[in-house]
Amino acid sequence: SDMHLLIEVQSAPGVEHQVALLGVGEDDHATLPSWCLTPGRTSAPGGCLQMPTTSRAGVRTISATVTLAAVPVDVLRILIAAGSADDASFSVTVRDVATRSILASFASGRRVHESTVVTLEVYRRGDTWKVRALGEVITGGLPELLLTRGFATLQSAGDPPQGAPRSAFSSAHPPVAPSGSSQTIDWLSPPAPAGYE
Repeated sequence: SDMHLLIEVQSAPGVEHQVALLGVGEDDHATLPSWCLTPGRTSAPGGCLQMPTTSRAGVRTISATVTLAAVPVDVLRILIAAGSADDASFSVTVRDVATRSILASFASGRRVHESTVVTLEVYRRGDTWKVRALGEVITGGLPELLLTRGFATLQSAGDPPQGAPRSAFSSAHPPVAPSGSSQTIDWLSPPAPAGYE
């Protein structure tokens, strides 16, 4: 399939969240070489993870694009995982770039403290790709998910040095909600990104 996907994870003003896309093989573990998009590794064959953006309303969005035809054949499933430091809710939407149609979406709700959710998966079915919701909660957060699926840790040159706080969600510049903002957002029906209204 030559389908191009746009994956967006959105959260309310002032909420920092983290996203990972993990490509797994027949044994549900990382392939060799591993295919993953994380804050420390923002590109892979057919995939790109973009830096967070914040709208005027304060909505924080992390997006990724995936060209399915360019994903290595050993990758049978792409897991879309997300979480936030304070367990705040977020939404995940997968769209077909060509038609702008929503293929699948997921709203997190409240979760176990320090957890990550495998929200959706994109998987091969014969010669085609399909998308479905999972909602699998991983206690221990993104580091635990990476470990159990056979991926390297998030540690990279830009991460805190040894002895620094080890939270996968730490940030030198945490987001701040716009002052005077009273807007509430229904994360079961997240706002559409620009151009998709």
